[in-house]
Amino acid sequence: MFWRTPKDWIRLSVSRQIRFRQLQTTKKYQNNSEALSTPEKKGGGCVVPLSYYKLEPKKAFSQLGVEAGKPPPLIVLHGILASGNTYRSVLKREDFVPEREIYAVDLRNHGASPHVQEMAYEAMVKDVKCFLEDNGISKACILGHSMGGKVGMQFALENPDWVSELVVVDIAPVTYQQESMDKNLPTEAVYAMARTKPHQCKSRSEIDTALEQQGLTNERVRQFVLTNLIPDDEKPGYYKWRVNLHSLVDSMEAMLSFPSIPAERVFRGPTLFVRGENSPYIQPNIHETTIRKYFVNAVIKTIPHTGHWLISEEPDQFTRLVNEFLSLQK
Repeated sequence: MFWRTPKDWIRLSVSRQIRFRQLQTTKKYQNNSEALSTPEKKGGGCVVPLSYYKLEPKKAFSQLGVEAGKPPPLIVLHGILASGNTYRSVLKREDFVPEREIYAVDLRNHGASPHVQEMAYEAMVKDVKCFLEDNGISKACILGHSMGGKVGMQFALENPDWVSELVVVDIAPVTYQQESMDKNLPTEAVYAMARTKPHQCKSRSEIDTALEQQGLTNERVRQFVLTNLIPDDEKPGYYKWRVNLHSLVDSMEAMLSFPSIPAERVFRGPTLFVRGENSPYIQPNIHETTIRKYFVNAVIKTIPHTGHWLISEEPDQFTRLVNEFLSLQK
């Protein structure tokens, strides 16, 4: 049989590997220790209840010994193939945003959140808004990396009154060309995962080798990808992918894009963009004009000698930049 494109083969392969999870229905968004609900219809769209974990402030926010108005919480939105747990070591640091509550969520089709076919930024923005509503949060600082950064930007543009500050990590409000990004991370990782069959491997090391054979030669990236392995309940002793590869493969073009924004829609709140010096996702001479068009008060900072996953590469510098930015907003 002949396939029209490599993606046609990948879609068929993935469809044979993964079954959509059956999830209990409930009315509330709940944390990782509880049952998750199936998607609900809200406002004419499919809304996914987001799994999350919460960190309490490490330091009391007070003034002259009297409890002052507490700063808005920090909502952390991860990148593709990641989850809220990906950044746990940084978020738990005593010096990282110590005076704020932190909510690290799993976006749809990632982590412990439900699997659905739709994977569009407009839908993910609805998920985040409903998450805030159901947790009684009327204003928050949104911090998003990569895909999560695009969700955060779109959320701020649509709901500026809900966002106290915006932190965008190594992504711009632009559509990236598929041809130039297919060999870039994490796009390459998604396709390598889709061509790898964990249910045919007897160990994590075999899966690691299979990923390398599928072109994922960067060992650090493979170790990141392997965090998406979970035991296969239907085949004891074997693994399966936790993310919904069906949707990710089908939606890769949408994930590289950015929704069309009316010219008059801008976000005027405090905004920090943090880029990796060696990453192609924010190039000052190419993307800065577009960034400032939509985010008129944006500050752009570069962490030297880092790539796309700069949070894990340079956690000290990342923590310092975020803390300095937020301290200026008090």
